[in-house]
Amino acid sequence: MKYFVFTKSSVASFFICALLLTALIGSVSASTQITLDSSDAGRRYDGIGVVSAGGNARLFDDYQEPYKSDVLDLLFKPKFGASLQVFKAEIGGSTSSTSGAEPSHAITRDELDSPVSRGYELWLMRQARNRNPEIMLGCLPWAYPYWLDGEECISCFCCPTQDTADYYVSFLDLAADEWGLSFDFVGAPQNEKNMEYPKDLDWIANTLKPTLVEAGYDLPIIAPDGGYHALDVFNHLDDDPAYDEVIDYVGVHRPIQKDRMPSESIINSGKTLWDSEDSAGNGTWHGARGIVSRMNQIYIDGRITQMLIWPPLDGAYEGVHCTNTGLIKTQTPWCGYYEISPSIWAIAHYTQFTELGWEYMNDACGKLSGEGNYAALKSPDAEDFTVVVYSENSEQLDFDISGFSADKLSVWRTQKRNSFVRMNDIAVSSGNFSIACEPDSIYTISTTSGQTKGSPSNPIPEYEDFPFPYSEDFEQYAEGETPDYLADMQGTFETAPSKAGRNGISLQQILPAMGDYTWIYTGEEPPAAMTLFGEMQWSNYEFSSDVFVEQEFVHISVRKGDTQKHAGYALVLNKNGKWKLSFDNVLEKDSVLVSGTVPDFNGDIWHNLKIRVAENKLAGYLDGRKLFTIEDDSRDKGQPCLGSSFDMNQFDNIQIKNTGRWKLIDNTSEDISWNGWYTYSNEDFISGNSHYTRDGGAVSTFTFNGRAAKIYGSLREDAGFFEVYINEEKDALVDCFSEERQLSTLLYETPEMSSGEHTVRILTTGEKNTQSSGNAVVIDAFAFTNEPPCTENEPVNLSLNSNAAASSEWGDYYSADLAADGDANTRWNSKQGDVNGSWLELSFFEPFVVSSVRLKEFRDRVLSHKIQYFDGIWKDLAEGDYIGDLKIHIFEPVKTHKIRLLITEAQTVPSICEFEVFPPLSDFNRDGKVNRMDIYTFSQNWLAYDCFNACECGYCDLRHDNRVDMLDFCFLSSDFQIR
Repeated sequence: MKYFVFTKSSVASFFICALLLTALIGSVSASTQITLDSSDAGRRYDGIGVVSAGGNARLFDDYQEPYKSDVLDLLFKPKFGASLQVFKAEIGGSTSSTSGAEPSHAITRDELDSPVSRGYELWLMRQARNRNPEIMLGCLPWAYPYWLDGEECISCFCCPTQDTADYYVSFLDLAADEWGLSFDFVGAPQNEKNMEYPKDLDWIANTLKPTLVEAGYDLPIIAPDGGYHALDVFNHLDDDPAYDEVIDYVGVHRPIQKDRMPSESIINSGKTLWDSEDSAGNGTWHGARGIVSRMNQIYIDGRITQMLIWPPLDGAYEGVHCTNTGLIKTQTPWCGYYEISPSIWAIAHYTQFTELGWEYMNDACGKLSGEGNYAALKSPDAEDFTVVVYSENSEQLDFDISGFSADKLSVWRTQKRNSFVRMNDIAVSSGNFSIACEPDSIYTISTTSGQTKGSPSNPIPEYEDFPFPYSEDFEQYAEGETPDYLADMQGTFETAPSKAGRNGISLQQILPAMGDYTWIYTGEEPPAAMTLFGEMQWSNYEFSSDVFVEQEFVHISVRKGDTQKHAGYALVLNKNGKWKLSFDNVLEKDSVLVSGTVPDFNGDIWHNLKIRVAENKLAGYLDGRKLFTIEDDSRDKGQPCLGSSFDMNQFDNIQIKNTGRWKLIDNTSEDISWNGWYTYSNEDFISGNSHYTRDGGAVSTFTFNGRAAKIYGSLREDAGFFEVYINEEKDALVDCFSEERQLSTLLYETPEMSSGEHTVRILTTGEKNTQSSGNAVVIDAFAFTNEPPCTENEPVNLSLNSNAAASSEWGDYYSADLAADGDANTRWNSKQGDVNGSWLELSFFEPFVVSSVRLKEFRDRVLSHKIQYFDGIWKDLAEGDYIGDLKIHIFEPVKTHKIRLLITEAQTVPSICEFEVFPPLSDFNRDGKVNRMDIYTFSQNWLAYDCFNACECGYCDLRHDNRVDMLDFCFLSSDFQIR
């Protein structure tokens, strides 16, 4: 026996040689032999297409020509762009189905026989077929309207009935009669439903199919269409011969990404399998190459013959569920800007070189090293062939041709930095040809011709932010239209004749109720009807709208959260005059920040709601009267929303105005220069991008015309210092270190300066503090202002200068005066047994005009109460139910020297933390009186048009419309005349 003895040096030499050998082998790929045989029979190729659903194309519908047609050409025009071969669309259900709610054609049962063409899907399919008459069209519901009958079933997915089948027919009739569209397949019974067996198969075989045939739509059916257990259908197809016969295709969603590939027995069943919803990626090369790689693999491993990409268009607002995807980004119809994803050209490697009905060549489909693979297809007459390759590594492919006649082959290649490039043709010699594939590349080798890398007929416009300020009165629209830029998240909003005596057109929520059969996979659906618009980056603004509450409630919201589930700060107004400010959820009691009741409220007329937000201050108004002012730091930016109960409530004259001092300037602005910086994109940055550096000596200069400026950027655990120079004089050294990373935060603010042109310069030092692990500096925005600093001048709390008395007191520690001391931690308590009928009274040393009170209670004891004033006898001003953490009453101003809280019903002895009393807003000088001094103050600001904020308007802008005019004087005079 021979032994080998390894020394330390020999072991080292051995491993070095092994590593070198491995590297050498890796750099020289072995040749892959592939035979293209015209007699090699595989399955029918059913194309690559798209699924348009979930509200993702909403904003594209508002694009103007010629940009609209340019985008459509890139999607559907044969041998031009993506050249899509299949188009499946959602049958809308007016409920959230991912990134929005697509409207139903039959919102009520009455519309079933007279369906209404709403939304954009039928128009989009018509455009697709205009460009490609051979495109395959399909449709499928995500949700159903409330009026559909059905038995109780799992989750909230549908339990289909005859009504459900009639709903399909109604949609198909509408498509045929108004749009001239015929379909090639329908999906059943609902997108991604985990089917109930045998109930759903019985319905498809014995209700849906006969109903379709009787109506003249003998269409193939795909069922199920996705769902976690879609392939379980194969366990039930043998239960009844009718089941197997009625189902033409079985659809699985994202079979590779979700590990849902069919088993060998399913493949051998012979049933046609489709990847009926796959991912478009996020607009990157990674997403593009993944489409081709997966398309190859699903056939190689699963004999799946179709892939549908969701969505074709990323036309949903940022800040809703599942954006930053799609083949073309179309989020800015106001300027026409759009972005073309590399996925367009990845798809073209299949669609520009094949047609529906081609066949795979099974023996010419296989895998390469790493994630590489290839698939070969032939025309039905075996005259042409196409091979699509994704090479993760360098590959040498050698082909033998049998039964095809070809002298040369066209070759097209896509790589990360070069899409859909025509390469030199390959000559075929003695039935053979070869190609050397570069790493991370897509190739198509084909006998076909006529392919082009199409480009838009018109230059793509420059990007612009959403218009700000913004207003819409809906008068440009006819009845039944979806106004530009409004994206429904739940329910359906469309224009309608104004109600309650108002002329013209308003916006109306038209869904009478939410159905039981919704689509629940996102978990991000709003609890009430909601539509939104604007920018997620909006921070300080005023949002107002006229509202008519026919039933239940409406709301206007600011600073919506990161998905449509989070409505932001919502000012909710009920039909009965109750109002509240909720955060994110308009239905949950725990989300209420402040609430109140408007006395003598008339719910049968139009009102105006307004909410203003500036930094952490929020104020709400009803018909120009302030309801509340609070401070809250829960969210500092987000979109505005309109919302409603599921009732026919209306909105009109919506307006967005600026309320803050500061104008934000993105780091890409031409007003900012950069030297020594790099750019980086992240959706969490202001406007999604930033400049950064780890070097000393990097300079950024911002020139502005104003009084002050701010710098926004990141605080990080690996951050360093930068110096700030104002007009070339050093002002500060800023340390960007923080143990917890904070993006888009305020790093520096200049002192107040005289109005004029100023320069702020940043100079990185390359240094850091001892705690930091690096010296990075990240800047993503500047801001400037030319407005003087303004501090809100709140009305005086008259109770602080009052004498307090009560029906009884629970000792010195709970005396009446503790409810009028401005301290919410102290309180008045009535004595044992003094419950219903107990009272807390405030008296003033002289009569004051009062118009509102604010109450705070300990432990929710009060069930009902009244606010009364003394005028010889006690008279009612307002009444309400529970008080809770905060209760506000606003009433017509009265002059009195006494006011009291009367407890009409309580669970136990009442305990009031604060009883605050305020004069009207027309007390401009905040002395607690409305008198000649306020007339003088008003006259100093008379006709101050377009004043920017409260202090600039001298606090005389009572209607909060950024002007001081006769309408404000009317408010003042009515208060002044009170005796």
